[in-house]
This record gives sequence, C-alpha cells and structure tokens, in this order.
Amino acid sequence: MPEKWKPDETKVDRQTKKVTKIKHYLHHTPTQELKDYLEKSYTRPKLIQKAKKELKRRSERA
Repeated sequence: MPEKWKPDETKVDRQTKKVTKIKHYLHHTPTQELKDYLEKSYTRPKLIQKAKKELKRRSERA
C-alpha cells in the first residue's frame, strides 16, 4: 500500500447527494508542499520522516 500523507476526506455534493472519497497519498503530494512542511516550527516526527524519505526518493529519480 502507498503511504498516506493526510487522512482520507469524504465530500458530499449537497445537490446530488453523491459521495466522493479523496485520498491523500504521499507520492501525489507536490514537492514544494513537502519542503514547506519540513520548514514549519512544529511538525510531527512521523511526518518529518515520511517527507524526508519521499524527497530522497524523488531526488534519486530526477
């Protein structure tokens, strides 16, 4: 399973009552968002590790 960046969101269209799930996977997260997260004053250690690992993976491929 791919790693999650944020919890899943459930959006409901109020007119049609259609339910859509939005999944936030780490490999879909923009690089700039990961860098900005690492520069914050308070960040969760688990997410710091995930962000660093993903940025390392991307730099090796590019």
